[in-house]
Amino acid sequence: MTNADTLIDIPQIAQNKLIFDRTGAILDEIGNLCAEESFVVLRIAICEDEQKQSEILCGYLKALKPRYSDISFDVFRDLYRSGDDLLSHYERMPKDGHYDIIFLDIRMVGTNGVDTAKKIREMDKKVLFIYITNFQDHVLDAANTFMFRYLIKPVDWDMFHEVFADAQDTLSVRPKTFVYSKEYLKTRLYTDDIIYFEREGQHINIHTKQGVDTIRHQIVNLNKELASHGFVLPHASFLVNMAFIFQVSPIWITLDDRTTQIPVSKHRAKIVRETFLDYDLRRVNA
Repeated sequence: MTNADTLIDIPQIAQNKLIFDRTGAILDEIGNLCAEESFVVLRIAICEDEQKQSEILCGYLKALKPRYSDISFDVFRDLYRSGDDLLSHYERMPKDGHYDIIFLDIRMVGTNGVDTAKKIREMDKKVLFIYITNFQDHVLDAANTFMFRYLIKPVDWDMFHEVFADAQDTLSVRPKTFVYSKEYLKTRLYTDDIIYFEREGQHINIHTKQGVDTIRHQIVNLNKELASHGFVLPHASFLVNMAFIFQVSPIWITLDDRTTQIPVSKHRAKIVRETFLDYDLRRVNA
């Protein structure tokens, strides 16, 4: 994949407020704006060796945004000319570099679409495969890769829109993701993997199952974005995922590892206790 193959649509709110000059500071600010506006960020790959078909799919994706005026979403499109190129991406990228949707041509030079999907499925259990094919019979070969949908070439706009709407509905019930920008890159984390956020000076440390990353953000904005998704604010410097809480006392939150303790502010002790009890009750009854 070349730089020319990667197309990024910057949210309109960022275009209105910022001049995009490829600096890290600008990208961080765009990430903050996206978070504050509760943007849905979809990472989409198109793996198609026919130039004309790739252009059609890109045009359809661009045309989708005005049709979803009830939600704010941004699309990151990566184009691949072969299954081997797409596999190379998966082999070198961490989990947060995975895609939500892959439009995948079945017949390609080199590794075909079906074999590409089988290998990707071993690394990514959540991505939705939408196959692109000239012949409906080829779809039978892809059935055991947990195919989501398929489209017959030449891809019709109405069918594309219908399939994308189904994919959007499926993705909307998955765990929420948290997206942030750092050093020219957008990173996406499932909130299920985030243990807690910790403010340290002007930065925020994100403690996850995989390790720790540092970003520029504000705890108050993180709380606005994530409070309805199982996070609680026990202290001005901490935001905690309640799924990882073992015990709550008037002064400490003890996490599941039994060693990490998060301070609880005196004026927040009651609301933290009530919020956690309510969360725990809903979890037991789920």
